[in-house]
Amino acid sequence: MRIRTKAIEPKWFLVISFFIAGLFLGGLGLYLWLNIQPPQLRKIHLSGSSYQYINPLLAVDIGESHSFFQNKSLELKLQGFINAQKENHSITDTAVYFRDLETGTWTGINEGLNFSPGNLLKLPIMITHFKLAETDPSILGKSLKFYGGSLNTHNLLQPTDSLKTGSSYTVDELLRRMIANGDGNAAALLFDNVDKASLDEVFSDLGVTYKEDKGKPDFISLKAYTIFFRVLYNATYLNRDFSEKALELLVDADNSIGIGAGLPKDIPIANRLGGRTFTVGSKQFFEMHDCGVIYYPSHPYLLCSVVQGDNLNNLKSFLKELGGIVNGEVNYEYKH
Repeated sequence: MRIRTKAIEPKWFLVISFFIAGLFLGGLGLYLWLNIQPPQLRKIHLSGSSYQYINPLLAVDIGESHSFFQNKSLELKLQGFINAQKENHSITDTAVYFRDLETGTWTGINEGLNFSPGNLLKLPIMITHFKLAETDPSILGKSLKFYGGSLNTHNLLQPTDSLKTGSSYTVDELLRRMIANGDGNAAALLFDNVDKASLDEVFSDLGVTYKEDKGKPDFISLKAYTIFFRVLYNATYLNRDFSEKALELLVDADNSIGIGAGLPKDIPIANRLGGRTFTVGSKQFFEMHDCGVIYYPSHPYLLCSVVQGDNLNNLKSFLKELGGIVNGEVNYEYKH
């Protein structure tokens, strides 16, 4: 007598398949939960806010100890580039910080390095004036007279149209000359006439422990400095109109030296470039620092660097190559 077997019906096949898939996904979820910590979000709020019922948000950081958000490929390329530069004595020290402003992926190498920001502090001077202008627009039309100075002799990039001794300029024009034209004399004139409490308040609001004082050098970490660009890009400190105006002035600046020199000409960059000299023993060294938003199509990113060495041309070459390496990696990532 033949025993007849009943084939498994399709619906039972699906049930068994879903059951097995559920076991797999459940096991995978348990493994991830036990072995990988979820990313921690750190909210950067307006420091010392006097509001009773709101807590203004300036930016959000994904916990950077979480490797999932690190751009490891870029980090390896940058570390190899930096090591080679140090080995051939082109540079003595550097720090680099990269952040995709849309996805939050980041790369940092020695980003906690403190540096003397010099010309980069033209940015908070501008932010202070625009912040004051939000409540009193007449501030931008105020006329200031230039009595002479020679701060431009220390600039890496000489302004194409310097202030004329004895001439008067509006604050709005001085801001343009300071940022777009890199005029150190315009910066000094604005600094001398701005309310210092308001300038200090900008640093305090953004949680930056720095007090702008021409007579006293101070230091700031590379990563801490990036908050100025992030709040402008996100329009979370100044209103939208002034945030846009500030970035327009930065984009209009000369980018023939620094990170911008290594970028394709059709990619705008809103950045500040600065530098200084210092001595160790009897030997003179140079420091260059460049920081800004690179407007790569659909994926703008923040790139900042400080580099030190005894040859200024080597530092310029380093920043140019750095800009090219990072943009090449971003291009590869989003073109494939």
